[in-house]
Amino acid sequence: MIKIKFFSTIIFASTVLLCIFVQVPSAEIKTLSSALHIWPPVGNDFGNVNDLDKTLTKFLKISVYEVNSQGGCTSLRLERIRLIHDRYRVEYRLPRSHRKNQYGRKFEIRFTLADLELGSTTYEPLEHRGAVLKIEFRIDNHPVIRARVLHRQGYTATKIAEVLRAEFGLTGQETAQLLRDEGYGVLEIAQALRDAYFASAKEAAQILKNIGYSEDEIVLVLIEVYETYLAIVDVMVTDWENCANVPSDYTGLAWGQKVTIPYIPGLIGTRVWSNDVNKGIGGTYTTIWVKYDLVPVISDQRVLVDYGVFHWPYWEWWCPSDWQRANGTSSGRQGALTTDTEGDCYRNGLCVHYVPINQTDTFITNVGLSYTSGSEAACPALGEANLGYWPMQADSYDIHKNCADDRWVYLCYGRGKAWPPMPMSIDVTDGEKLNFLETYAPRVWIASGESYWPSSVKWAFPYLVRTPCLDIGVAMVCGTPYPEAQYWLFTKEGVEGSDVLDFFHGCNGYSTSNPCTINDVPVYAFWVKKSVPVEGDLFDFVDLVYFFYYPYNRGKEVANTVWESHVGDWEHVTVRLMWAYDDQTGWTLQPTQMYISAHDFGGIYEWTEIPKINGTHAVVYSAWGSHGVWLTAGEHDYGEVCYVVACEDLTDWTSEGTSWDIWNYLEAFDYNAKQGLGGSTWPLWMSDDFTNPGTCGDPSNPACGPIYRWGNTENECYSDPIGRCLMTTGPTGPVSKGVWSPGILK
Repeated sequence: MIKIKFFSTIIFASTVLLCIFVQVPSAEIKTLSSALHIWPPVGNDFGNVNDLDKTLTKFLKISVYEVNSQGGCTSLRLERIRLIHDRYRVEYRLPRSHRKNQYGRKFEIRFTLADLELGSTTYEPLEHRGAVLKIEFRIDNHPVIRARVLHRQGYTATKIAEVLRAEFGLTGQETAQLLRDEGYGVLEIAQALRDAYFASAKEAAQILKNIGYSEDEIVLVLIEVYETYLAIVDVMVTDWENCANVPSDYTGLAWGQKVTIPYIPGLIGTRVWSNDVNKGIGGTYTTIWVKYDLVPVISDQRVLVDYGVFHWPYWEWWCPSDWQRANGTSSGRQGALTTDTEGDCYRNGLCVHYVPINQTDTFITNVGLSYTSGSEAACPALGEANLGYWPMQADSYDIHKNCADDRWVYLCYGRGKAWPPMPMSIDVTDGEKLNFLETYAPRVWIASGESYWPSSVKWAFPYLVRTPCLDIGVAMVCGTPYPEAQYWLFTKEGVEGSDVLDFFHGCNGYSTSNPCTINDVPVYAFWVKKSVPVEGDLFDFVDLVYFFYYPYNRGKEVANTVWESHVGDWEHVTVRLMWAYDDQTGWTLQPTQMYISAHDFGGIYEWTEIPKINGTHAVVYSAWGSHGVWLTAGEHDYGEVCYVVACEDLTDWTSEGTSWDIWNYLEAFDYNAKQGLGGSTWPLWMSDDFTNPGTCGDPSNPACGPIYRWGNTENECYSDPIGRCLMTTGPTGPVSKGVWSPGILK
């Protein structure tokens, strides 16, 4: 091994060191005390002059204490430490009173170097030694000492690493540990590993993990020092129920509140076990797995940028252009999902889209599965990857499509990159809340020829009465104010079957003695801040919820009968805001998804896929009579009704009749604070204390208190010949719609 000679002022060239370095296997780093050799008369260890470190004079400190008989000690004065040829020397000049009587005295001598404790010894003179006690010693070259001295002289972690490698043959891990002990940061240590040891991103990450750095700190290094991301490089389908044949470096897709986070065995993340995508529909046990890797941004390594489920009739596979089938097989078919299922299940397969990372700005960071008994895709709100938290979105295609079961399973995914960490909280002013509600309020197209228009609740209240009702199991008892009875709204004028009262027509401009028009109709808009736990932290997001009130829902005419009419109708649209990153503006709140309600169900749509005007106002359509909200004009089948001899579809019809730009008509509220925005007053009916008789002294007044149901009970309506009710119970109001809790977008 070639030695590097150091003087009190150390000068070297890193390029020279790299050129002359010869790798030597590192021995275990010896204890620091082994470097100290104390000469007689204080000690009896001369050490080896060839190992002497001659660069330490100004960093050394020798302390001498006289120990008294009671165990206390007195600090004594020393002269300057000097390097004398092959040793260090410091002189202790005895006080005049001690010079003739040294015998029997006891001294403790401590050796420190730049705050490193090298060791100590005791000295008891056996005879008179004169007026001056010479303390002589050697200190060996030692990597811990070298690191400390160079650090004190202002050298970078990389320069120190080059010296430790060249002079002592230390491994990268040994050097990294010394640098950490010296107080260098994780980024500086990673740069030293990269530049002095030529460590790859994975090698550096493993070393940093071995010396105790957290996963977040390691990922920071990968991003900042190596410009390397954790990305998905392969997606695989399997039909192995015990998954024993799945490679150990793949992690699975699970549903519920689980979502994959980047996983590399022994380095990053925890392996997630995969769930059966065919659960509940039979067929082959089928699972989906993904493989993550460390991918430099300058490489041409292909990474996952999109994936989705597609219909493969008769197992004739098809994927969009530039896409491909996922690897792996189910029942021998590459990329297949719903294999061997019974009934009307679509034959579905998994397609994936890879792009070289140096050709894309974003890629998929997290994946997972929804699993719900409702039509909403129950994806977790956020997924964590590359120090960012990314909104999880849902593929638009239900894996269980046409399976006639009660489950919906969608692919979930988060798409992002290693931008600065996403803010955890959302704190905005009331004015900003109102501005968000106005900016992203949709345009609603009222259908051509609509007969049953929206109105304000205030306009409809004079035609309604607030009545307590108690469900006793076999019947609904209304009118008696039992303590547990909940307050409903009923029409003051009785209705049967398909009867139509004048006020049912809403604000069409002429239907009642108190006419109103669409320009008089408010939309009840709510700012709802929500929090979701991710890895122990709470992250905020916001739902903007817009409720439309109609005095009446007209049912569908089938077999000369109008089915499913009801008094009162609430529909709504929700726009979800989450943090989004832009190179120019940084993190800002942006819409990511929208939910639109239709009757007792709804649908979730990605914001980028929704038609908009002015770039911010989604365009939606209200169905004629029944007011279900849809994303397109035309015919929408949503159910069926069966009568004596047949079953027929229930169909909504939408069209561009009257444009209702609802941002001009908002009554806005902050749901969390239970207060109005922009001058609005929090409504009494926005309470779930449904047994409360109200505050105005007249419980029958709809404006006085909470409302559980907004229309007549079905047991007052006309029934068809085989006993089914043609007019259904009035709906619950906004407070009961389930839009307020975090989680599923609704």
